[in-house]
Amino acid sequence: MVTVNPGSSFPEQEYAQLDRNAVEQLVLGIDSESIREQLESAEDIDELALLPIAELIIKLLVEKTELEAALVTNKFLQVIIDSNSVFSGTIWQNVLFTVIPSAVVLEKFDYLNEFIENELADPVARSGMLAVAAHVCLSKHHYERAKTYLQKAKQAVASDPLVSTFSIDELIAYADAQLSGDNEHTHAGHSQAHSHEVHSHAGNFKNVDACVVDQASLSSGTEQVLRKWQLKLGAKEQDAPWTSKDDLAFFFQRFRPDGEGIAEFCSDMNCDAIAPRLIEMFRATANSYKSGNSVDPYFVVRDVPSSSEEELKPLALAYIESLKRISPRCEDNEADDDEFVSMESYFELSPIIEIARGEKAPLESSDIEISVYLALNDYFAACKISKEASVLTEALYTMANNYNLSHYVLWPMLQETLDKTLEDPYSKYFELWRRGVNPFFEDDHKCVLYTVS
Repeated sequence: MVTVNPGSSFPEQEYAQLDRNAVEQLVLGIDSESIREQLESAEDIDELALLPIAELIIKLLVEKTELEAALVTNKFLQVIIDSNSVFSGTIWQNVLFTVIPSAVVLEKFDYLNEFIENELADPVARSGMLAVAAHVCLSKHHYERAKTYLQKAKQAVASDPLVSTFSIDELIAYADAQLSGDNEHTHAGHSQAHSHEVHSHAGNFKNVDACVVDQASLSSGTEQVLRKWQLKLGAKEQDAPWTSKDDLAFFFQRFRPDGEGIAEFCSDMNCDAIAPRLIEMFRATANSYKSGNSVDPYFVVRDVPSSSEEELKPLALAYIESLKRISPRCEDNEADDDEFVSMESYFELSPIIEIARGEKAPLESSDIEISVYLALNDYFAACKISKEASVLTEALYTMANNYNLSHYVLWPMLQETLDKTLEDPYSKYFELWRRGVNPFFEDDHKCVLYTVS
């Protein structure tokens, strides 16, 4: 189940700044043929997650090959569906949230019609994606087209009694007002537009972000820091400045291979505490992040010395023990305990640890694997981080497409305000990850360590 909330994910003021030049800059250097070949041969979700699918689709749209872009999107969707993984929804949503605004900016409406209207069989999914496209159209003043998309979004779910279309009606009224020249009818109250959950066979996704101390807009100081680094990393003076965490997706990939400049950036952002952990992630992947002209879009551990059983099993047990000790809530959190998954009940007895060398974990997650994933996200989401740190959440998540590693890096920012004895399960997970190990719980009695070597 993919949660699509175009009202909050696609704010009008942000996407009004997106232009064709910015979209074309995004896909410079993309080797379309190479990526398409890798997509055709992708056998599992891990391989798929490493491919810049969104950039490939956008590159095809830039090259005026809308039909090919639709075919690639459908191929990608089929692999997602076949994988049946808990992480599929995350990958699917990330691609759509990049492609749809770019397609609107490029005015590739035939692509949107071909893919969204004709190929998305699930009416709720189709309605959600049409609403996303409509919201971006509103930001670009394509009011007539936005209204058309909204009407089709409403029609798609009209027969579903569980789906409210009230927010769609509000957006239609806003589009009508703009078309009639009524500038007094504002869009500000529609921040939760079309916020029903979009059901998709592309797996289950729970988007969990940490609660931040202050959700207000960026301070002028933070904006200045981001602008400094935007220009330092190659942007032009005429490029729209970074104004939100979404602008920083894949930001840390620009510091490869060794993270040179990271300490200075973290100091500028008043986040010095996370610099050592960031550098550790660079070091874990520096010697294998590219092969020839192919570069991993995510941080992936590929080349590490083989670890002995005597080294790996104690690390895995330490990770499991840390899961048993995580509190269902951090201090000052007002959420009900019932909202959180308790791990202690799952691991009353330490599970058997097995090692599968050179093998990949199953594509389909077990019930306990999903529970661990949700518990770790809930545990972090109950805590507070500074506004400066919250700006980096998307940049950190897109390093490895992995919330555990994102939370591992941010943990020292929590430690500055929380009890120093609070359990840090993410550091135990990181110790396994940097050794090329993926811990997979088959059930509460067995944990298999899948290694890259």
